Amino acid sequence: MKAPDDLVGVLRGGRSGLWTRLWFGESSLVRLAVFRIVVLVTALFALRFHYKALVQDDGASEFVTRRFVPLYFLELLGLGPMPPAVAHALYVVLLSVLLLAIAGLWTRLACLAAAVGMLLWVGTAYSYGQPHHEYGMLAFALLALPLGPVGARLSVDSWLARRREAKRHRRRLVAPVEGEDALLPIRFTQLSVALGYLFAGASKLSIGGTEWLNGYTLQGFMLEFDAPLTDALASNLLVLRLMSWGVILIQVLSFLAVVWRPLRWVFVPGIVGLHLGSMVAIDTGTFLGLWLMQIAFVDGERVPAFLRRRIGAGNVVRRALWLAAVLFAAWWLVVFYLEKGPAFVPWLFLPVAIAGLLGLLESARVDLVYDGGCGICTRTMALVDALNWSGRVRVLSTSDWDEVARLHPTLEREACLRDVHLVDRRGRVSRGFDAYRALAWRLPLTVLVAPLLRLPGVSALGERVYRHVADGRATESCGLPRSE
Repeated sequence: MKAPDDLVGVLRGGRSGLWTRLWFGESSLVRLAVFRIVVLVTALFALRFHYKALVQDDGASEFVTRRFVPLYFLELLGLGPMPPAVAHALYVVLLSVLLLAIAGLWTRLACLAAAVGMLLWVGTAYSYGQPHHEYGMLAFALLALPLGPVGARLSVDSWLARRREAKRHRRRLVAPVEGEDALLPIRFTQLSVALGYLFAGASKLSIGGTEWLNGYTLQGFMLEFDAPLTDALASNLLVLRLMSWGVILIQVLSFLAVVWRPLRWVFVPGIVGLHLGSMVAIDTGTFLGLWLMQIAFVDGERVPAFLRRRIGAGNVVRRALWLAAVLFAAWWLVVFYLEKGPAFVPWLFLPVAIAGLLGLLESARVDLVYDGGCGICTRTMALVDALNWSGRVRVLSTSDWDEVARLHPTLEREACLRDVHLVDRRGRVSRGFDAYRALAWRLPLTVLVAPLLRLPGVSALGERVYRHVADGRATESCGLPRSE
């Protein structure tokens, strides 16, 4: 049974099994996978951000002028300063582990190693100076990841598992949708985020009292940490008071996002806006590690359908505005993430974003009809499942010919047994290598290589390879029962 994602939904189920419904139960595996990737990419940012603090060259870093004061958990473990050579080795190991976990290879073990390693990495960096709160929530999220089935979807592990099962049973296995304990890491992070902001707002009131809301406190921060909008805002006391009240209300009441789902439309953008406003008004930095953790409140598995409704259908002007907004937001986020890297790097991600958005368009929906008794086809379909995150491809097996005939009465069963067939929204049919080439235009990411498949030499080679494989199907499928 799917677990409710807010406290109101949990309480509606009654007292019986309250604890189990709160933490365990089934939830979307795709959502957990998206959460895993965002958390690990944030950890990758933190790993690179603190590189100079730990791997330094003879006083080149400002951190060497500070005294090492270990965080409490490092003191309990008896760990002292990290020599640069050890820090560099740990950096290489952590980089490898994080990339493995993002790709989803040995996912749970890699996530566990990443959590332990990042605690040591960031904890040591913070021990050289004032501990900051930007990566506190990230630490809780990393520790929670191994508690759930984080490699069940959008991972190399899941693709390999389906490929092995397809080879063993000679049939395509549908990717799992929900799984037990899939909500546990997300729920744990939600509570960590909510408590973090609640205590941040409460501490402002307990230390500064109502004077924190008078506008002068915020003005003092602006004058101390100059930013692009400081001059425009610092002179307007009314605006400063409204901003002060907004900060307190967003931080103290953000806990309600855990209680009732509809309020997330208010508090999640509010938290992101708070940090972006701080960045342009007080020069606090991006606080990327904090507002990326809001992914815990987002249903990642619903994002493709949400974008399809706004980009793939409806008024042309509205669709164009949504497309421009999503592309700009994606590009802007990558620019922030790669702030310390070369200026051209963010532009390399633009084709990926465009490919993903094209995969969401309604015109990209197709039906792929394949021979369900062919082992080669079933293994290929496992790869299609892994790349079909936009849900634009519906895979149909000739073993269920009644369903195929109902949807596409013009197709001939014997022809479909010999070749893969692809039918687009206009009813146009592609077969063989042409079907795979047409498929490449519909799957996000593979759309990047689709133009190459149209080159004469590549097309001819692909057709020969496909024919060679197709000719071997009769041998591989020999003896398998077929429904007539």
